Amino acid sequence: MDKATKRRILREWWKKAKRIHQPREMRLIKEEMQRDNSRLFSSFENREDRAELRGAMRNLIENIFAYAHWEGVRRGYKVARDMEKLRSGAQRNRAKKAIAGLIKMHPEWTTKQIFKMLDLAKVPIDRMNSMLPKHVTRWSHLSKEPRYKMLVSRIGTRVRAASRVTEWETLISEHEKLRRKAPPEDTQN
Repeated sequence: MDKATKRRILREWWKKAKRIHQPREMRLIKEEMQRDNSRLFSSFENREDRAELRGAMRNLIENIFAYAHWEGVRRGYKVARDMEKLRSGAQRNRAKKAIAGLIKMHPEWTTKQIFKMLDLAKVPIDRMNSMLPKHVTRWSHLSKEPRYKMLVSRIGTRVRAASRVTEWETLISEHEKLRRKAPPEDTQN
């Protein structure tokens, strides 16, 4: 499968996943799943190895659910752990917290622009256990250093992951509100 096809499939999946927070959409998707399940398993009926195929398909579905669950828990834990590090008050984390805040406010900014703002805010330099010369006293002097560019890139990745978690929290909260307001037929599991 080429990259363009993978991207298209992911976009379609994401559209469906974002809609599922609405009880009506969740019910429609569940019905679609049941129809697909019936169609798929009924296609095995005329085959000699139908019992084996059913078992393999059930096993595949169970493994996909288990893997998706574990991957979601693992990634959520990692994001929460990383965000907690950014919230801590240590000097090293103070710089990271400032960088994260700037990335949240200005996701399009370059490392040079972020470091210029750190200089203006008088955030102490995180020397990252390196042997930086003593004359380096400003973040803007480090904007072309690969280690510091990588630092900004990694923090940006964490901030984007945290914003996705926040988006999902909002969707789940909205889903719960809609379920409470929905007529009984739309709240069925």
